[in-house]
Amino acid sequence: MAKFISHKRRYKDGKQCRFLTKKMARTLGFLPINMLSKGGETEVEIDGCIGVAKCSNADNFSRRLGVKIATGRALKELNNKQKEDFKNDN
Repeated sequence: MAKFISHKRRYKDGKQCRFLTKKMARTLGFLPINMLSKGGETEVEIDGCIGVAKCSNADNFSRRLGVKIATGRALKELNNKQKEDFKNDN
């Protein structure tokens, strides 16, 4: 079972905010001071099924909680996909 995890944080870009990974932020020249503590996005991919967890602008970003939520959503999608494939085979 392949698993890919991506964490994106909110960075302030003038008046707008962007969701960026740390690597993307460094490449674009954002400083850690531009990173906001509230809001974020975690994406988990398991065997082609993607689960996403977003923190609102009022919530503190939590990697652990984001991974749990996104993993549950990806597994639910994988389960539904397997059920559909089984239905189509029979």
